[in-house]
Amino acid sequence: MSQPKQKNNRKVFLINPKFQISYIKHTVNIMVLVVSVFYASNLYHFWQFKQKGLAAGLPQDHIFFSFLNEQQRSMDWVFLVTAIVVAVFIIAYGLFLSHRVAGPLYRMNKHLTENRAKKASHDLKFRKGDYFPELAENFNDYVKELNK
Repeated sequence: MSQPKQKNNRKVFLINPKFQISYIKHTVNIMVLVVSVFYASNLYHFWQFKQKGLAAGLPQDHIFFSFLNEQQRSMDWVFLVTAIVVAVFIIAYGLFLSHRVAGPLYRMNKHLTENRAKKASHDLKFRKGDYFPELAENFNDYVKELNK
């Protein structure tokens, strides 16, 4: 008996919105923390250079300070663009990765509901690359044992 092919509905971006949005929020928060630490260290670095210039007796209008301000503005743009690119990547990858966790759990929940209603006539299967493939195998073995 051939088993029906499972339909992949890839148009649904959030299978389990509560979990997936929470997961993405946590990863974005970690990214913001990391970028903030690096940005703060960058500010401290430029502050130290300015302090060394002042300690050397350079006047406030010296070209050294203009150069430092120009470099700091340049680094600010680097941090801003990098943070945006990394945030987009983290959100996209977080969505992809959370699908690999939420998808199998969604599929198992749906299969359990079908089994309870006696509508399931096929084994539980997850997509290639999904996490927890052993869950589907163990579930199918359990159902076979119950049906003996």
